[in-house]
Amino acid sequence: MGGRFSFLVIIGLHILINISTSSLSFYLAYALSNLGFDEEDDASSQKGPPDNLGGVLTLIVVVCLIVTVIGKVTSSFIFMQINRNLHSACVKSLISTNMQFFDENTSGRILNRMSRDIAVSDQIVFNFLEMIDYIIKCMFSIVFIVYSSPIIVFVVIAQLYYFWVLRKKVIISTRDCFSLKQVLNSPIVSLI
Repeated sequence: MGGRFSFLVIIGLHILINISTSSLSFYLAYALSNLGFDEEDDASSQKGPPDNLGGVLTLIVVVCLIVTVIGKVTSSFIFMQINRNLHSACVKSLISTNMQFFDENTSGRILNRMSRDIAVSDQIVFNFLEMIDYIIKCMFSIVFIVYSSPIIVFVVIAQLYYFWVLRKKVIISTRDCFSLKQVLNSPIVSLI
């Protein structure tokens, strides 16, 4: 856990979680569609619910909850292992550094850099986990919508192109501001 292929395990877990929650939604949609009026009869006659609606729905809800809890717990465990591996690598790198590095840098600067690097690595891993979850949810939504109405594929392509152009502009504008902030903060933080 927390090794090189742990991101594949995380992707698989999130796909499994989204499949289980989608199956719950599909079954509810199927069950509710069978509760409508019969077109051939008058408005007073309704179709009855499927015979085993309660049992199947209960089974799907229980399986969905179990898969979601196990997936989230395993994903969090992998997240902690990845962070532990990154922290250990950072400490090993600092310990195995030559003495010249410690002569040229003050202890405050080293501690500041170490704590900042660890905080950034923690945030990167957490953002990666959230990004994977959102991407899989978006892909499921897009697939279901395009499957139900294929003409939507043109709208999806246009939106993807728009977001790609917008992303390039946002990265260019925020990169300069972020680097300027880091340059202005670093001398002050290293003196503390």
